[in-house]
Amino acid sequence: MSGDTPAPPPGPGGGSNVDDDWLAAALAAVEAAEQEEPDEPVEPDRVVLEDRVAHSFPTSFAGAAALPEVRSLADLADHDGARVRLVGTWEPVDVRMLALGAPVYRGHVRIRLVDEASAAVLILPMWADAARRSRAEVLRYEGSVVTVVGTAMTRAPEAPDGRATAIGPCVVTVDAVLS
Repeated sequence: MSGDTPAPPPGPGGGSNVDDDWLAAALAAVEAAEQEEPDEPVEPDRVVLEDRVAHSFPTSFAGAAALPEVRSLADLADHDGARVRLVGTWEPVDVRMLALGAPVYRGHVRIRLVDEASAAVLILPMWADAARRSRAEVLRYEGSVVTVVGTAMTRAPEAPDGRATAIGPCVVTVDAVLS
């Protein structure tokens, strides 16, 4: 444990029962550690995006119209591992494991599929550096229906270093974002 997180108090008989006060203190320490100082004022329900990449995805792709269109998870299953046109609403996503308080958007994006509003597909595996898109790019498309041209999979690849990561549907390569 880090020096900032208190050690759990011993329980009855010297055990390791965790009481509510310790749990509250530990959760507060985790939340404080995840909060970063923004460069500019932010809305209280949203933390500012960090710029991680200097470039945006291309906005055109020759031959895109000939690719299969994915509008639902069933479509994705039919074309798992293939280059497709994924159609849905672009939205930032909070990928923290313990998402307490206001969402923290750090540039990760998902596409909420147009024919299945409860289904979303990550844009690039969340562990990849390129998955953290620039603030300008995220805001340019936020809330818009877009077509993402790329290789889509029903299950994102695991992180090469073995760390825990989201393994749901994912576009693993992006050739273009068409608006």
